[in-house]
Amino acid sequence: MTLEPHSPHRSAVEILNQSGSSPVVLLCEHASNFIPSEYAGLGVSSDELQQHIAWDIGAAGVTRKLSRLIDAPALRGMYSRLLIDLNRPLTSPTSIVTRSESTDIAGNVSLDGEERARRAALYFEPFHRAVEQLLEERRRAGRPTLIVAVHSFTPTFHGDARPWQAGIIYDKGAAFAECDARSTPPA
Repeated sequence: MTLEPHSPHRSAVEILNQSGSSPVVLLCEHASNFIPSEYAGLGVSSDELQQHIAWDIGAAGVTRKLSRLIDAPALRGMYSRLLIDLNRPLTSPTSIVTRSESTDIAGNVSLDGEERARRAALYFEPFHRAVEQLLEERRRAGRPTLIVAVHSFTPTFHGDARPWQAGIIYDKGAAFAECDARSTPPA
């Protein structure tokens, strides 16, 4: 796929409340379903671009509101995860999907290394640089930091019902994930 030089329609990342006082830093990698016109919607219908395959529906608004409520900095990805997923390593096969649930993503089929690198440079790297910069500023200032990623999910995934209304997924943050919401999170 050969495209004309990209002229940014918008920033790859939106930073809200950068100097917020909370120890929480909110990340919302899938805040937008925006795809620049040069990609012709990646061959996906406009109806499908409104669905979860293109973004985490509602996550952008929840992130904005949480940022205000708890005075937390927040970073939101401003392009669709169908271009490149900010929540996946660049080496992951799911970094740029050719199929999402039951939808083929024609504009992602047979991408060459140049286009993959272009998307990484335009959308992935700016988001992650902004996260790294904010975290480094907080580290230098001696500010405690707890990263909370905001996502949404569908009630059904690949035909399997998901009975949960909300969830906390964690790797090394078991103490935080299991704390009582009315108490102060562990440091």
